[in-house]
Amino acid sequence: MGWFGYGIYDGDETQTRHITFLKWAKIEHDSDVIFDNYFIEDKTILPKDKLLLFQKNISFILKRITKPSKWDEDSAIEWQMLLALFVDNKLKAPAKIYENGVSATIHLMEYADDFDNPSKRKKALKKFIDTAEKYNNKLSNR
Repeated sequence: MGWFGYGIYDGDETQTRHITFLKWAKIEHDSDVIFDNYFIEDKTILPKDKLLLFQKNISFILKRITKPSKWDEDSAIEWQMLLALFVDNKLKAPAKIYENGVSATIHLMEYADDFDNPSKRKKALKKFIDTAEKYNNKLSNR
């Protein structure tokens, strides 16, 4: 996987995983529509009607991904990106998504030494975990 920065969306196949999730959740079928309408400044922001549908259909996504017996970079990014959809939209994530997304992000810190500035990468990952924690502890599902 190629990285061009330190943030969670600064790698190949990161935010683009949201396209797959939104298709699985029956939010939108056209990748271009998702990219053009929902990818806003390094976040994936859904309009309110799509947020409600996303929350209703989250089970369709969870049927297609499972927590691996041992994390690797790809499986960790998949769970982190699923949690990121909730964080981007300031939603409390279901417990399974929150727990696996945080665990996956912690695992990704093991790869930080591969970056030019490992502490900058770890700081970005920690910031993501802190934001996810904030939404999960202070917000109720919309």
